[in-house]
Amino acid sequence: MDTPTKTDKLIARKDGAIGWVIFNNPQKRNAMSLEMYEATAAALEEYATDPAIRVVILKGEGDKAFISGADISQFKDRRSNAEQVKSADAVSERCNKAIRECPKPVIAMIRGYCMGGGLGIAVVCDLRIASDDSRFGVPAAKLGVGYRFMGIRRLSELVGPSFTAEIFYTGRQFSAQEALQMGLVNRVLPFMYATPLVVVLAYVLRHMPQAVRSSEAALAQVAPNMEEAARSLGRRPVRAFFNVTLPLILPGLFAGGALVFLSSLKELPATLLLRPAGFDTLSVRFWITASEGVYTQAAPAALLLIACAAGPLYFLLRREIK
Repeated sequence: MDTPTKTDKLIARKDGAIGWVIFNNPQKRNAMSLEMYEATAAALEEYATDPAIRVVILKGEGDKAFISGADISQFKDRRSNAEQVKSADAVSERCNKAIRECPKPVIAMIRGYCMGGGLGIAVVCDLRIASDDSRFGVPAAKLGVGYRFMGIRRLSELVGPSFTAEIFYTGRQFSAQEALQMGLVNRVLPFMYATPLVVVLAYVLRHMPQAVRSSEAALAQVAPNMEEAARSLGRRPVRAFFNVTLPLILPGLFAGGALVFLSSLKELPATLLLRPAGFDTLSVRFWITASEGVYTQAAPAALLLIACAAGPLYFLLRREIK
């Protein structure tokens, strides 16, 4: 079901638990106009509050481009002075913020050109899956235009300062394999397989919303400069992870485990029907023995369930207890 947007060059489509955002300007290789930025922000803000939507996928219409950059045909009329530039930057920043702060996982499904502002949008997504014919770059240096600090910072947080400098200083295009080596994308696949993988991944994420949200919250606690500081002091990446990153994200991961555990208890009827013969989970064993009145046999399973939940629940409620 398509949702009305401010422009026909941006399609917002709800397909079950998936919210699609389709950049529909193939004549200009999906170059982003200000109206498209505004419509993208509005679509993401709506998906963020819609409980039926569990995951969001961004893609470009056609097979030529994800987003080829900003629509430079608007520069003369919409970016001709400092005030207009400031206003236009605020519009694009609202779009990036809506993607970055969306509580649902956001996946960029990239095929073809992903340039300039398009790369900026891809960087703020949670995952980036690219086809093997994709091309990446930021041609700002060649065009003689500046690039916002936040865009440079986000790219640097993703690929590191060295690759960021190469991307901006050279202004050249990078292949999908180069992007993968940089860490700019998560996966590179032949174009005929990229779309099915993204859809399958979306449905996998759709069935684990609590765990995904808690993991996102946990990862948000990790400041990139903290890990960089640990490495600059001679810590190897593995030690930096265990000494810096893991202690920060562990409470969120435990909290996610608790939420998934509590949610899974609601699936007890299905477990009873579908479990293999002779196979019982702790909750099934507790339910069967308790329903038969054999409480002495039910008690160990019940106590073990409480013990399994106690640790994660402690991390989940620790701040409230303090």
